[in-house]
Amino acid sequence: MNHCLKFIARTLFMATYLPAVWAPVNATDLSKKSVFTDGYPHLVAFRGEGIRPIHRNYEVWSEALEGYDVVIRKFWNEELQIDPRSVEWAQRHMAAHPEMLFLWHLNAESRATHEHSAVQERYFPGHWALYTGTTSKEPLTKQTDSFEVKDARRFDMKGYIDRRSNQWHSQDLVIVERRANGTFNWAKCEYAQLLSVDNSSGRISVRRGAYGSTPQEYGTSEVYIAPIVGVVWAGNVTWFYNHSTTCPQDANGKTASDHFVDEILEKLHPQTGDLRGFDGIAFDVTYWNARRRNMDVNADGIADNGVIEGKNLWQAGMIDWTRKLRQQVGDEFIIVGDSGFDKHQRAVGLYNGMESEGFPFHHDAYRGFSTPINHFAYWKAFGDVPYVFNFAALKIELEQDRPFAQQYARFALGTLTCLEVFATHFSDKKGNLLDEYIAGKRKTPHWLGKATSPLLRLDEMQQDLLYDTGVEWSDLLLSRLTVDNGRLQKRGGSLQIEGTDQESTSPITVTIPNIPRPHGDIVVSFEAKSLAPLAPTLADTRFPRKVSVQVDGLPEYKQAVRNNAFFNPLEGVFGQAGFLQQKFYFRDLHLGQGDTITIHLKFENQGPLEIRNLRIHNGAQLLAREFENGVILVNPSFHEQTFDLKQLFTDYSGHFKRIDGVSSHNDGQQIQTPSRMVVPSIDAVFLEK
Repeated sequence: MNHCLKFIARTLFMATYLPAVWAPVNATDLSKKSVFTDGYPHLVAFRGEGIRPIHRNYEVWSEALEGYDVVIRKFWNEELQIDPRSVEWAQRHMAAHPEMLFLWHLNAESRATHEHSAVQERYFPGHWALYTGTTSKEPLTKQTDSFEVKDARRFDMKGYIDRRSNQWHSQDLVIVERRANGTFNWAKCEYAQLLSVDNSSGRISVRRGAYGSTPQEYGTSEVYIAPIVGVVWAGNVTWFYNHSTTCPQDANGKTASDHFVDEILEKLHPQTGDLRGFDGIAFDVTYWNARRRNMDVNADGIADNGVIEGKNLWQAGMIDWTRKLRQQVGDEFIIVGDSGFDKHQRAVGLYNGMESEGFPFHHDAYRGFSTPINHFAYWKAFGDVPYVFNFAALKIELEQDRPFAQQYARFALGTLTCLEVFATHFSDKKGNLLDEYIAGKRKTPHWLGKATSPLLRLDEMQQDLLYDTGVEWSDLLLSRLTVDNGRLQKRGGSLQIEGTDQESTSPITVTIPNIPRPHGDIVVSFEAKSLAPLAPTLADTRFPRKVSVQVDGLPEYKQAVRNNAFFNPLEGVFGQAGFLQQKFYFRDLHLGQGDTITIHLKFENQGPLEIRNLRIHNGAQLLAREFENGVILVNPSFHEQTFDLKQLFTDYSGHFKRIDGVSSHNDGQQIQTPSRMVVPSIDAVFLEK
């Protein structure tokens, strides 16, 4: 029996005899977790499943988690080989520490398959995302392993790169019979591995019947061959699930996403699941857009990248399976995933929050400061979930940033704590946690306590370069504005913006030209509200649209081209749920060329929207916040900044002192001149009361 027929028979058996998964999955009480009850900062243990020394035994493994509020870690072999003992250890540790939040870190995009027979048996070849393929020009028997194809350019021996070793893996392929009407006969299919490509002759050589499949006899039928979309994680080739709504169904009517959700629920089953009792899932690589070029989600031989007849079917599929999962797990369960970039998920309301991969970004320790702040603000304001869980995985990965890793990590922790966003742990080269997590030598978790004041945004104390004309929408300002693909209309205190382009996905750009070049920094701020959904097919008013702000005339920051891109443009989000302020911070404008600058506001797609309270503050985007037992001051500028503690924190009449810590930054001394508290460039200061 061939691979596809075996799969069909097995799925019919499973559908008949496997018990249904219970819902809701989780019986834990999230309201009793320390991350939702205790003060700041919180300690979040992120990953570490590959650290061998801590896997000697349970005692060592458990001790490494002492003092943490949250554990986010892999417990499944979807990317790399996980020590099977860690699943049992997690159960023991959760029983001993019910106050800890345990999240399962799970790749939602791709899956290791080569050495995993259970995966090959559960998913069939139609369940994986494919690149555009081609057809064979000659009949394929079971023995045929070299043949001519119509377009050999579809194939590449450099299919998947292992960036750790810089080694390439050849493409894996799906071979399937195509009927005369153009549809596929999935009862006749198999996997193959590409062995060679000769573009001059149009011939390819393959290893037939790969990965547990059986070579088929296709006779004179047309045969379609397509590469599987994949990527290498931890040395393993992983294949992308076809999460689109056009994913082929198996004999039981299930798509790849259906099986993905089923597997999750089986793992979380309250009686039989290996991960029973877990408090949530932190999804990795959660994209709402097909992010590989030339993807062909409906396998018609034409690249569509998930968008067919103007509809984003990849996005629709991602939302569908997320809704199904949420319905099964209920509200007492955390779902969080990557967000912040154009193609990332925006499932506000379905997820409890977002992860920022790094702060501000994966390869950026400070440049794009405003962008994640805007995203976190939106998730917090409009998530409408019982438990908001936003976090950033602190990573200092850019080569030129690494010498300042401790400083930049402190800067990130300070910013995130001011925002009430959780930050993963960060240690020095000796393994010492940053002083700021645990009050230095006092080693006191949650030492700051809870926030006692709103976030203070010090840029708002500086001069508005528009002199409130963007609040009143004066005729003088309106006469200066230009708009591409849209039109403007004043409506009370708001400016309504409507698209005029027939292409619904075209952005609307509003430009403010010829602004006299200011000295120092600026923060462009406004409140925005969408008057239409992200897409016509998306009814949820919480899913946001993107807005970007670009300044023409910024100085050259003397960094690599890729790094400069983090400075400009900056991004924010806005939706139908309500107005929300967004800020965009640009540094050292006086160092640029020319007498004026121009600012562009670019809004995603042609949907109508409103903005109000447009201002350009001439200052740095400084932040400050008071907590029960201390305060945080954040300086994202290129220059040291002075904070007046007495002016900022008028309800506190006592003294402030630095943390007594390991770092020279924290000497335990009392602040002698609180009206002139200096914070270094791109840094944060945590002070005790």
